[in-house]
Amino acid sequence: MRQDVARLALSLAGILLFVAPGLGLAEAVRPLRRLPLAVRSAWAYLLGVAWVAGGAYVASHVFGASLKRGLFLWLAVLPALAGLAAALLRRRDAAREASSSRIRPRDPVALAALAAAAFVCAGLYAEALRNPLTDWDGRMTWFAQARFVREARTVDAAVIRKDRWYLTNRRYPLLLPLAQIAVQETFDLSDDERTVRPLYATFFPAFLLLLWSGAARLAGRRAASLAVLAASVVPYFAFWNHGGASGGYSDFPLACFFGAGGLLLLLSRTPAAGLAAGLLLAGTALTKREGLPAAVACLAVVGLRELLARRREGHGTLRTVAIHVLPAFVLVAGAGAFFAHWASDIVRDGWDDGYMQSLRNLDTWRAFGPRLSRAVPRVLRESFDPAQWGILWVVLPATLLFGARAFRRPRVRALAILALVSPAIGLAAYGVHWDPPALAAVTWGRFLIQASLPTFLVFAAGLGAALGNGSGGDRGR
Repeated sequence: MRQDVARLALSLAGILLFVAPGLGLAEAVRPLRRLPLAVRSAWAYLLGVAWVAGGAYVASHVFGASLKRGLFLWLAVLPALAGLAAALLRRRDAAREASSSRIRPRDPVALAALAAAAFVCAGLYAEALRNPLTDWDGRMTWFAQARFVREARTVDAAVIRKDRWYLTNRRYPLLLPLAQIAVQETFDLSDDERTVRPLYATFFPAFLLLLWSGAARLAGRRAASLAVLAASVVPYFAFWNHGGASGGYSDFPLACFFGAGGLLLLLSRTPAAGLAAGLLLAGTALTKREGLPAAVACLAVVGLRELLARRREGHGTLRTVAIHVLPAFVLVAGAGAFFAHWASDIVRDGWDDGYMQSLRNLDTWRAFGPRLSRAVPRVLRESFDPAQWGILWVVLPATLLFGARAFRRPRVRALAILALVSPAIGLAAYGVHWDPPALAAVTWGRFLIQASLPTFLVFAAGLGAALGNGSGGDRGR
């Protein structure tokens, strides 16, 4: 019992290691600092992970900084203090903004959503604190890389870069392993997985809070509550450890970074929001290999949406895009260039060679259609497995059919396109892979997870339209 309490205390401290600097960064983004504290903390957690772990990634590889407590504390403390100072200077406005945006869940549907979310999150944390990791890729890849990098005190650990040791997926990005190391080093923890598993679990309540906040603005509070209630009871999201929040995979964190970055770009047109969204999308690029094309696709969708929207409104189009999309693009391009440099001299393993070799083979592209068609039955089977998804993929299309007028709004259409990005990447991979059904069996659910935040935001917009509240305070945008 004492050990459980100690792990709980350390895990909470580990979460605060990211929330504190994230709150400091959020102070610079007016739409974020005006949010209720709970929702702001969800944004802060994502910003903090991207900042602390991403900053350590760059500092270690570019500047040779040692991955020790001091580095992580500097990365965490500086933005936290800067944000605190900014908040104190604006405390009157901040108090007025906070008091006008408190969450008051008086509606029965909102209370049901809150109860379901709290129940699922409590179970998720309890399982994470009590049990070691049981999923395959988490143990084989990210948690193993965290041990190697922590022991070497550098992201350029010889065990990753050299072929003297057998290792799979050497070129996987290290953002989430570095987040683990940040907690372990800061609080001088052992390699007990239970002290860092709550880091992964925390992405789930962050996801639900971001969903509620974004959906409430797009579709109203009733639709937002229904969307949160639906997301809380989908088995894959919380308790499917091969891609859900209860495991050690990086797909659910990628879903949060990707969805939050796209949502922020769509809802705010300021340079500070562009930088914050760029940090989130840079985190997307440094979380998984498919994160970079997903982040680039997000910028392309939002940029095109802004050009079309501003042209209809008769305003200067390129200047508007440059104000908030360009800062995000700079950060994503920097993250992509950094990752390419880090991975450039890492020895290729068999997993990399086989897949990349197939991309350079002309016969692979000739067989694209037939291979993709072979994956379709497995894709359908995985999508409609009630043990994983319940009836989500039946309810969601029906809702969008009844709430089709939501798609008259450019932001909803943009979110719908963002929801297709990760599944499209997955289908493209199946078309060039040598065994499409086998790959689809272990990855399709994870591609759906990666698209989950924009998917549920579109779902909420459809609900709002069906309930007669399609604008949700965001009419016509």
